Amino acid sequence: MMPWGKICAAKKRLTIYEKVANWDDSAGEDAFKNAKARYWATINGLPCHIPLPDPDAYIDVVDHDAVIDNQQDSFYSGRKAKNEDL
Repeated sequence: MMPWGKICAAKKRLTIYEKVANWDDSAGEDAFKNAKARYWATINGLPCHIPLPDPDAYIDVVDHDAVIDNQQDSFYSGRKAKNEDL
């Protein structure tokens, strides 16, 4: 359980970020409910007519033949490891 003081402190800081406080996350809620319904149908052996979400919904063009530069990849991997230590 979270102490009341932490809840009040978080509420005070949240007023600085008004867009975060008013964020409408109904799409996330719908996705969660659909995934839960698909899971429930699968584990109980029932048919489910809710389609899986489109994995490319927010990608305009997918380059399936992209060449990966290993030197650049190792550069970013090293930076990520350093940032995780913070």
